[in-house]
Amino acid sequence: MKMPLVLGQTCKATPLAFPKGMKKVCELCQSPACLQCAMCTAFCYCGHAEHQRADWVGIHERICKLFSDKETKSGLEVIEICTLVAQSKLFEGKHQEAWPAALLCLRYTEDVHGPQSVHQAHAFLLLAEANIGLGNLALAAELLSQVEWVLLETPECRNSLLQRLNGNFGCLHAATGNLEDARFYFANDVNIFFGVNSTFTAGSLFLMVDVFAKMKKTVITRSLYQEIRSVLNIEYDEDYKHSSIFYRSLCNHWIGIGPFWQLLWLISNPGLLYASPFLTRKIRADWNLQI
Repeated sequence: MKMPLVLGQTCKATPLAFPKGMKKVCELCQSPACLQCAMCTAFCYCGHAEHQRADWVGIHERICKLFSDKETKSGLEVIEICTLVAQSKLFEGKHQEAWPAALLCLRYTEDVHGPQSVHQAHAFLLLAEANIGLGNLALAAELLSQVEWVLLETPECRNSLLQRLNGNFGCLHAATGNLEDARFYFANDVNIFFGVNSTFTAGSLFLMVDVFAKMKKTVITRSLYQEIRSVLNIEYDEDYKHSSIFYRSLCNHWIGIGPFWQLLWLISNPGLLYASPFLTRKIRADWNLQI
């Protein structure tokens, strides 16, 4: 009796079944493919089983049924799903899992909008953020340079893209120990669109504090920390939209701000723990707290 297909399984790829002249490659490493998803048969992988597992956990689990349907798939729909999944994974600090979603997002963005499109900037930024988290700093720098080039070619692009670019450059330089450049880019991130008094950029203010602390500039560090406290002095029920945006930003950077600032933030803002379920779980794991 024929066994039913189980999502996540692979089968041997048959080159004769591919369209003439088409060569299938692995979704993650672009090596020649010898395996394919047994359910949708649209995604192929090399002989390394971990590549299929990584792609399944990262994005394919969410879109396998979409490619299994006989109806034509919308490239815009795939881009939207990949973007949301990648952002969600990055938000949770799961950079390894975010990488396949960001990679597929870039591929479909190129197919739908063409190369050198401003739409590529979104996918490049997602990939860069994932690679910074994974420690692939040279690749992240290359991706951010491509974003910079795309934005130079399209001066009418939105400020939100410039803000994200500055924030990612700041994280990159902070990771490489180039604190002066990190400070410069975080300052641009804060100032370019929302200003210092906005919860949209409170996460970047947090990272600026960490940079100044590493530079031993105590007076500026204390001043910036007071600024953060004033920004966070919001009514959580009445201003849920802005506070939730801050939670997303803060959760993204929680690991990067260092244990001293984590503890200082916890002491000064205990009420925020109960407003952000993910952050509460993250703090429990990092500090072994019973909250």
